[in-house]
Amino acid sequence: MIQSALARPAWMLRPDLMLMETAFLVSERPAGQLPPSADLARVRHMRKCVRAALGYYGLTPMSDDVALVVSELVGNAIVHNVHGPEITVRLQVVGRNLELRVSHTGSCRPALRTPSGDAESGRGLPLVDGIARGRGGSWMVHTSSSLVTVRCSLPLDGAEE
Repeated sequence: MIQSALARPAWMLRPDLMLMETAFLVSERPAGQLPPSADLARVRHMRKCVRAALGYYGLTPMSDDVALVVSELVGNAIVHNVHGPEITVRLQVVGRNLELRVSHTGSCRPALRTPSGDAESGRGLPLVDGIARGRGGSWMVHTSSSLVTVRCSLPLDGAEE
């Protein structure tokens, strides 16, 4: 009998297991112009992909939090990445943590802000921060000359055992 990934407890996952990695193109546009709806639809698609990957590996208990984090990070990358063209989403087990990385070309560095009560945006990274801290994880932004990566690392402790 072959034992599937679904039958394994989270602590038995390889400490370097790649659950998902994908890249997609977004439209270039002038600064200040909203992305086309086809680009914004990628947020929903990435949420579904992440949920499917987590379900396959028996990490369903983490799927609500991880889906919210991927929504915020992919949404931010699409909205703030006016220079296009590529966004990469990577979901990987690193040690005893689940690590989500969203990378895009450009120079827009995400920063945690406290939005005013009537602000229409600015709540995404506080949500990511709250989820990461609430699960005992962390998040950070790394920039190089042309690449911005936001990484969120969450302990696997909340996964099915």
